[in-house]
Parts: sequence; C-alpha cells; structure tokens
Amino acid sequence: MTKSFWVFVGLYFLTRLPWLFMVPMVEAPDEFSHYWVIKFLVEHMRLPEYQEIIAGGPSGVYGSLPQFGYVPHVIVGFLGQYLAPTADLSLTERFGSLFTGLVLLWCSCEFGRKLFAPDKILASALPLMIIFHPQLVLLHSYANSDSTTASLAAVIMLMLCRMLEVGLKTKTSLILGVLLGWIVLTKYPGVSVYPSAAIAFMLAAWLNKQGIKTFVLQSLAAASTTAATTVWWFVRSAKILDGDFMGTKTMFHTWAVTYNKALNPDISISKIIKDYRWWRLTTWSYWGMFGYMTRRVPNAVYYSFEVLSWIAAVGALASLVIAAVKGKLTAFTQSLKASGSYSVEQRHALFARAGVWLVLASCFITNISLMVYASTKNLGGAQGRYLFPSEIPIMALILGGLSLTGKKTGKWLVLLMVAFTIAVYLYSCWMLSHIPGYYPHWLKTY
Repeated sequence: MTKSFWVFVGLYFLTRLPWLFMVPMVEAPDEFSHYWVIKFLVEHMRLPEYQEIIAGGPSGVYGSLPQFGYVPHVIVGFLGQYLAPTADLSLTERFGSLFTGLVLLWCSCEFGRKLFAPDKILASALPLMIIFHPQLVLLHSYANSDSTTASLAAVIMLMLCRMLEVGLKTKTSLILGVLLGWIVLTKYPGVSVYPSAAIAFMLAAWLNKQGIKTFVLQSLAAASTTAATTVWWFVRSAKILDGDFMGTKTMFHTWAVTYNKALNPDISISKIIKDYRWWRLTTWSYWGMFGYMTRRVPNAVYYSFEVLSWIAAVGALASLVIAAVKGKLTAFTQSLKASGSYSVEQRHALFARAGVWLVLASCFITNISLMVYASTKNLGGAQGRYLFPSEIPIMALILGGLSLTGKKTGKWLVLLMVAFTIAVYLYSCWMLSHIPGYYPHWLKTY
C-alpha cells in the first residue's frame, strides 16, 4: 500500500473518532434498534426467535430483518468482553462501523486510480470525498448495518470491475456469490449491486472472448453460491415469522403500531417521483442531516451541493454532445462493429473503462429505484443513508462530471468540490459540538 493511503487512513480516523464519542445514541438514527440486535447476538451467539423479537418491542424492530450486517459489530463486541470487560457495549459496538468503513476507503483509493489515473488530483479527490462526506462520517460513528452494506457494495463493484479486465474465473465467481449473498443478508438496499453484477458478467465474457458456455457456467457458479448463502435464512424467517420470509412485514407491523401509522399503505410510484420534497429530502439527508434529520446545516450548503451535482451532470452530458458533434461517437460505434478484429488488449482499452462506469451507474440507478419502491410501501422514506450502497458511484460520477467541464475549469471545480466538502465537515463538527446532549460517552458514568 502506498504512503498516500496511510495518510488517508489517518484522516479517516481523525474525522470519525471525535464523532464516535460525541454523538449520543438518541441522536444516532435507529441506533437503539441496531443495538438491540447486536446485544442479543453478542449475548446469545444465535439469531433471535419470534417471541424474543416481539418481546423487544420498538427496540427489537430490526430483529426480524437480516442480521449479518452486524458481523463486524458482534466481533468487536465479543472481543471487547475479553479485552475490556468493563467497557460499555453501546460504545464498543460503534467501532464495528468505524473499522468497516476502512474497507470503503480502500475501495475508493482503488477506484480513484482505476477511473482517474494518471490525474493524481482527481484520483485523490475520490477518497478525500469519502473521508470528509459529513453524513458518511456520522454513519461510521455509530452502530448500524448501513456501514457494512456500503463497504460490501464497494468490494463487490471493485471485483466486478477487475473481472472486466481479467475475464470470468471460477474462484472469483464463487467469492462474488458469497459476497452477493452476504450483502442481501446485511440490508436489502444492498441488492442494488445485483444488476451491476449481471452487466459485469456479460461484459467480461464478451470482452475476453470467453463464449456463452463459460458465461453460463460462471453465472451459475455465482448464483448457486449466492443461493446457498441466503436461502436458508429466508426459509427460517418464513418458518418463525408465519410466512414473512423477508421479515419486513413483521418489522413494519411493529413500527406502524408503535407510531400509529397506516397498516396497509399504498402510495403510487408516480406520486413519489413527482414529489419534489421527497427528492430534496433524499438529497439533503444524503449530504448531511444529523440526528433524526433534525440537525441541519444552513440551507445554502444543501443548495450548493445540488448546484455542484447539476454542474457535474451537465458537464458529462455536454461532453457527450460535443463528442458526437466532432464525430468521436461515430468512430466509437464503428469500432464496436469491428471489435472482432481487435485484440483483447485493444478492446479492453476501448471498452473496459466504459464498462466500469456502466457498473457504477447501474448500481446508482437501481438504488434510487429501490428507494422509490420502498417509499410506496412505507418501508423506507426519503432517507439519504439508504443511498450509501452507491457511495462510490455517486462521488465518482460527480467528480467525473465536474472534470468533463473543461481541462482547467474541471480541475478547479474538482478542487472546489473537495474544499467545499471539507468545509461542510468542519462546520458540522462545530455545530454539533455546541448542541446540548452531544458529549463523550465515557463521561456518562461520572
């Protein structure tokens, strides 16, 4: 690993450790429910049964959902019992999210080199965005399964992109199968990477001239491993939760009864899509709305993030239009038709990078689509943390779009985006530290 990576690791801990001790559980979204599951797993070393979940009341509401997003937290909590017996589990469990985020950071460094090399500034901008993204800092500072989902999604997409370069291999397919199974047993938004996996398998077979037979066999290897990893859990849930194989109905019923919500919500997809407030809340809470989306930075910050994102989108679209006008897309299309005469190396140079962007974009699009659907069933509202399976795709697309606005302009816009993110993080630190109730956890007993 390079020296720059260890600098990023130092910045990662420097940004998150103060928040880990500062943010109280009542201000960490649903941490009391995450904590209930983690505490149960640490104490019993098994999955909870129906009566135990129901007995947990509102705190046990996540007990019916997949529990394997808490593996890092359980490991840390279990070790903590032996290394620091007097330590409070509500504090030590948070280190599970903290350490899990290191995987996401490493993946961002790899994607930075893969997407933006040899531009060192642009390549470094991606991990810096991951480090200072305010809402992500909060996510890595309290116990939750979203942090595990984000890291698993990043690892899966990195492996898929590597597969485009080297082709389909049985070992890779089997490992991907296990990870694809693990992510669906972590948190359901994690299935956003499934379309990316399908696209990557097809592209890898085509780019490396491996044929339909290899494609089918490798796809079956991944799919069967995924099934072996997950099916048993869904069968068990259906058995103990009266047919609720996903656990969502049990979770929703407990939540709806507790908070006096409609038991059979039915909201049309078009209503969600047309709801500007839904999109605004999703975007703002993705960037940085703390507590239960009650601790906000000034609105100008959110609007600035939106403006920069729109500039990135326009920059990307404009570059495609300009390329089309200059005839570059025509030449690219012709090269597609004549790809049979190209060597593997030449085709990789032409299409592998485009395939990487396609893998990332498909994850983001699927992620948004799943959020819209979940909102129609009231299983998840406009909450930005549900977008974290697409953290690297979102940040990469923003930086890539900004860089396409022009050689000089793009460079300065990328630097502006990074500086803006750092400034918002620092302001968030100052703001939260002045809110009553935000205090170091280790002071609670004094």
